[in-house]
Amino acid sequence: ALYQETNFNKLLPIIEIIADYIHNRQIRTEDGAFCRGDETIWADDLYMGTPFLAKYYQLTGNQDYIEDAANQFLLFKKYLFIPEYSIMSHVFDIRHGTPTYVPWGRGNGWVLFSLSEVLELLPQNHPSRAPLFEFYRELCEGYLKLQGQNGLWHQVLTDPESYAETSCTAMFTYAFAKGVRHGWMSDVKPYINAVSKAWEGLETASVDIHGNVYGVCRGSNFSYNPLYYKYDLLPIRNDTHGIGIILLAGDESVKMTEWLKNGR
Repeated sequence: ALYQETNFNKLLPIIEIIADYIHNRQIRTEDGAFCRGDETIWADDLYMGTPFLAKYYQLTGNQDYIEDAANQFLLFKKYLFIPEYSIMSHVFDIRHGTPTYVPWGRGNGWVLFSLSEVLELLPQNHPSRAPLFEFYRELCEGYLKLQGQNGLWHQVLTDPESYAETSCTAMFTYAFAKGVRHGWMSDVKPYINAVSKAWEGLETASVDIHGNVYGVCRGSNFSYNPLYYKYDLLPIRNDTHGIGIILLAGDESVKMTEWLKNGR
């Protein structure tokens, strides 16, 4: 993004090194999914890789990169999707052949945020376009049902007694607002309401008049036990996992509101 704004050529070698690493050197499963050296697949890593691949495709026109980004979502759905809730497990443990079945808020936020970034750049004729949009809508429906009364989503999405978590709320807000604006849902009204409710909740509970950000889960490891996420992964004020995404959520919410005012 910085290179596209500035045309500062010294950035290109850095961009190319990152693209080469993600596309050609990153550890993967036999079927091509991003994984970690301890033989785990993390929902987080869709965010760590696919938006960059999609934007590198936009920069270069090389279809291999958008193909790789699109395929990651289909692979991660196979490993991490929890069909009874239409949301994602945080981690799949390759050694034991099972997901952990803990729907961590920010892990799910990263999935939907990244999918919305890739969908925005996916070519109209891409063969994975239909299944990826179906996946996006499935996830949106799952998350919509789990929004808290105060507009925020919970640290463990299916546990309303776990704390209201800011970073996942901001990412769901961003992805919902982008989907409304681009016409990705058949019925936009529930999502317009969810964005408004979420933004009001963020203003009320997550940001003070000085710009401090509250309720952001600290950086995580993973566990099969949801109590780890609920009681050990506590929020930190001004944790950097939340500041940027709140700004992006606000920007996308404003764009959605302006789109609605202009008669769509």
